[in-house]
Amino acid sequence: MPFCSWCLKDVEATVADPSILTRNLLRCPNCQRTVAECRACKNYACWDSFTVVMPDKSAKRIDQYNHFCAEHRHTVRNFHTQDLGLESPDQYRKIYDFRVRNLARVGHATLFTLGGVAIAGPLAWVAGPAIGGAIGSAMGLSGAAAASAGLAAVGGGSLAAGGLGMAGGLAIVTMVGSAVGGSLGAYVAGSYLSDVDEFDIYRVRSGCKPAVVTINGFLTQRTDAHEGWRSGIDRSYPDHEWFHVEWESKNLAKLGSICATGGGTEALRTFLYKAAAQASKEAAKKINGVATVAQLIALSTNPWHVAMAKAEKTGVILADILGRCGNEHFILIGHSLGCRVIYSCMQTLATSGKEPRVAELHLLAGAVHHDRLNWIEASRAIMPKGRIHSYFSNADYILKFMYSVGTFFQSSPIGRNRIPRVKRISNHDMSKRRLGHMDYKPRLREFLLPR
Repeated sequence: MPFCSWCLKDVEATVADPSILTRNLLRCPNCQRTVAECRACKNYACWDSFTVVMPDKSAKRIDQYNHFCAEHRHTVRNFHTQDLGLESPDQYRKIYDFRVRNLARVGHATLFTLGGVAIAGPLAWVAGPAIGGAIGSAMGLSGAAAASAGLAAVGGGSLAAGGLGMAGGLAIVTMVGSAVGGSLGAYVAGSYLSDVDEFDIYRVRSGCKPAVVTINGFLTQRTDAHEGWRSGIDRSYPDHEWFHVEWESKNLAKLGSICATGGGTEALRTFLYKAAAQASKEAAKKINGVATVAQLIALSTNPWHVAMAKAEKTGVILADILGRCGNEHFILIGHSLGCRVIYSCMQTLATSGKEPRVAELHLLAGAVHHDRLNWIEASRAIMPKGRIHSYFSNADYILKFMYSVGTFFQSSPIGRNRIPRVKRISNHDMSKRRLGHMDYKPRLREFLLPR
């Protein structure tokens, strides 16, 4: 049967408004929204007008007239594979490759506007985490806290709390989590995938279960990929299957080139000075409403801010992929911003309502906040006998300066602090080893032992 571009379900729509001169307008039996047959296929395109109440209580008319279905507009990648399971993470392209050519352009798409921020696509409220998460990330938050705080910053707090008429009043992060492995998960993750450069998951080697999944943070060079992990993984998990997540290599290598020269160099001092001056200037302003969006947009060319926001989205993509892998379990190991990817993944999986599938977690020099309550939530994605291991060092001057100014001095990272009093989380102080930010992977075999 054809698919509805509003609710993403395969349905047989009925005629709601017959027309001789133009296409018949139809009604989806599942979501009761108005649709029209796509100009290029038998699927249904969004065709409707409706009114929503904005955060300032004003009414706004939204027109959603599309001549092409969500597949031919590339807001959905493949209707037919959105509910598929995967045998392994490296098969993700079965879900996320576009099935047909894009016959529409952004200029023809109608946008839903929230607090001055445009959100495109069907089920416009589903895209909320992209906005809330990106803004919240720049505030130094992640997961549920980022989505809620970010949306509140642009006047969308009611959306984070289940406002604007969302069915069931679900919080945004719960919607994303419950969507994992299904059509909405494919839609959200597919939308995020379009915004994450060079995303890939590939198999490094076959072996026993649970499989190891490594995620990079800063790179010393773009070609580093999984090789920087090899000595440590070969010693600690020599017989395990191993996958590697690739994301934003160009941006991460740019950050790595700044950091690799050391905390005392002129290049790093200049970079941090400029970042600190900008952060202080922004922090001194009264931050509210749409002004917050303008301030954050002004910082959007900073590779650190870009990478933090992309890490959040990459984590949601990874959660949807792992959530499709049957009963498989995984050992996740991340460094720096790779830990932020893992945290976003864990927050999403924790609200999925499915059995935990993460057997073990290793977080090296994590560039993510150490807030206890949010880590309690993330730990729910760990299997009953699993543990989270966080490795931190007071010799990590990259995190001390770059993370602080990058989060407007409102957050402290787990790479320099203990995660306080959370069951099944073990903190490992690497300060006596004098591990700097870029030292963890080269010296991984010294401290990463099988648990």
